[in-house]
Amino acid sequence: MRNIFLLFFITSYFVANSQHQISIHGGWTASKIVEFRKPSIPTGSSYDDLHAFPMHHGVYGSIEYEYMLHPFKLSIGVSASEFGTSKYIVGPWATYYISIPMMLGYHWSLPKNFGVTLEGGAEIGIETSSTVFNYNKSQVLALGTVGIEAAWKRLKFGVKGHFSLNPFRDWNTAYLHHSGITTYIGYTLFDSAQNKKRRAKHLEQKESKTPNDLLKSE
Repeated sequence: MRNIFLLFFITSYFVANSQHQISIHGGWTASKIVEFRKPSIPTGSSYDDLHAFPMHHGVYGSIEYEYMLHPFKLSIGVSASEFGTSKYIVGPWATYYISIPMMLGYHWSLPKNFGVTLEGGAEIGIETSSTVFNYNKSQVLALGTVGIEAAWKRLKFGVKGHFSLNPFRDWNTAYLHHSGITTYIGYTLFDSAQNKKRRAKHLEQKESKTPNDLLKSE
């Protein structure tokens, strides 16, 4: 029985002192394919020119649930992104993913409703399609991600870097990995702390009214 009360107390404490948010983000990703060549593979200048892999720019979007127990923040959600290169032998090469980002961050609250969060984690993505060399199967990609996010009231501005922990293509000559930098803006759709403040203010205003004020309002 004592353990049950202790568990209830701890759970109540975390719920009472936590903050829940739901946010949407939109932006773009500047990405580049990184090649790790296999040993004992003969290559030359023509191979180097073919695999120069210029930068690719693609859209990014996500919706995330954030659990904040100051100063820590845990977020999880669903994102859509694209990585690739702007030039290849058959033209631009873009690969599209639906991913689940899981990030742990440290948050600093600043004056005048500003805040900064430094975060890191991983994104587990499933390849949905590719403009070239589509193997017609859902390949799983793990991305290591680090980022920094600034917030003002409900608005958010962030930058995060990605690097795939496993190759998205295994060729005879090399392993191909994704790397990229995503810049985004966001908006908080739901904030439990702000909702709690509004309810408390509404209740305070209601309790401060005199009987005559209540009769007038009716």
